[in-house]
Amino acid sequence: MSTSLDSRLGQLFILELETGKWGRGLEELLQATQPAGVLIPARHIDPRNLCDLPPRICGSLQATPFIGLCGDSAQPDPLRMSLLIASGFPYPDDIGRKGGKAAGTFGKLRGAILRLHGCNVDFSLSLDLAPAGVRTPLASTTFSSDAQIVSRCGAAYVRALREAKIYPCTNHFPGMGSVGTDPQSNCPTSVKPMAALWQEDLKPFRELLQQLPLLMVSPACYKAYDFDLLR
Repeated sequence: MSTSLDSRLGQLFILELETGKWGRGLEELLQATQPAGVLIPARHIDPRNLCDLPPRICGSLQATPFIGLCGDSAQPDPLRMSLLIASGFPYPDDIGRKGGKAAGTFGKLRGAILRLHGCNVDFSLSLDLAPAGVRTPLASTTFSSDAQIVSRCGAAYVRALREAKIYPCTNHFPGMGSVGTDPQSNCPTSVKPMAALWQEDLKPFRELLQQLPLLMVSPACYKAYDFDLLR
């Protein structure tokens, strides 16, 4: 297989690092695979060397990569690991209660911090609807259970990120707000009807689609669309 073909294949992938420190092994991996992007997980974020990592990553790749931070179940917002973030850094549901202007300010702040760290993508933007009346981990990572509020705040947030030259990558299409666990398969599953998904969960995605260069797909199953689940 030629080097040219290897490079083209690598452009189909975004790699999640297994370390937050630069080393010869990481450099060789990036040079060999030439991925389209690199994710730095929250569990590996060290504020003391984070600003040094993105330039080294870029220097190892032939094309400018997407570089962003990604959370996990224990630390859904990786920016909270940074020494630059005070403990009072607001959560999206707090922002949602304040409205679109606050969301724009929030986007400017996050965009500036990400650029300072050498990142060019924000993977934290959730257009999910929070489950109404239920306090779950998802509830604090999205703006509201109201589709109109999510749309309004999401639009302001996206505009602010793009002004900061940060690519917004939203999640989790077509929405995780109605997802529970299927007792038979133990699989994350939404039983919401197609019409309700279109009018509610999909509303923010439909309204912001033209402004979104990147989109993260939900890992759940949707009975409205997956006909195998209906058997």
